[in-house]
Amino acid sequence: MAKRLVDLVRSVDTVLEERKRLSKREGLLVRALNRALAKMGYAIVAVKAGGQRRRRRRRAGRRGRRRAAKKA
Repeated sequence: MAKRLVDLVRSVDTVLEERKRLSKREGLLVRALNRALAKMGYAIVAVKAGGQRRRRRRRAGRRGRRRAAKKA
């Protein structure tokens, strides 16, 4: 059991390290692309700032319509 746990922790550590490397590499590539695009008059703009999720507006109910009364 302990060996499995150690293997699992190593696997998770490996995945996290890989994600960090990929994130760093992605940042370098985005900056390089942004520099190239700037020469042509374009720029990369973030779609979501700060990772905030957009809320959907709830649709309002129909005006002037009443709920049906419950029958006993």
